[in-house]
Amino acid sequence: MGVNIREKRGKLYLDIYHQGQRQWDALNLVIPDNPIEKKEVMRLARVAKAKREQQLFSGEWNVLDHVGSRRTLYSYLEEMAKTRSNNDRVPRVLKYLREYSGGALISLGEVNEKWIRNFQEHMEHDTGLTQASAASYSQAVRMALNQAMRENIIPRNPADAVKAIPVPESDRGLFDRDVRMEVANAQKYL
Repeated sequence: MGVNIREKRGKLYLDIYHQGQRQWDALNLVIPDNPIEKKEVMRLARVAKAKREQQLFSGEWNVLDHVGSRRTLYSYLEEMAKTRSNNDRVPRVLKYLREYSGGALISLGEVNEKWIRNFQEHMEHDTGLTQASAASYSQAVRMALNQAMRENIIPRNPADAVKAIPVPESDRGLFDRDVRMEVANAQKYL
């Protein structure tokens, strides 16, 4: 594993070699002609290199990624949504998450039990969604937090300490259950 700072056409990049694969990340830094400014740009590049190395090491050694925990829950869900269809609950919860936060997006490291409870209350009572939809969208947030925990971004999932929104039994499920009970009762008399 290695992370090196590379210059190409006056721009700086991180050359990352990890698990047998090479990747280049643009730092969006241009090397100026002024030696004092160049020194500052190179310092910024070294800071970016150190952060990237920390991210790579945290994945290998199960150390928490403190840089990743500052990422917003919204952007984390947005990244998850890119790999899913638009009909999936992950892309759909983004609208309600932005509505709930009112533009003040919370970082993954700041999500706690109180925030989860308040978000679930909002989903159940303030959105006009059915209880099943509110439960489904709330579950999308729980899934994202579980994934962040598996990726060592957060130490634990705060949603585990909060009771989930109960999913009501569908009408069809109730009908099927009633029919099964009637059949079972009828078989007693045969």
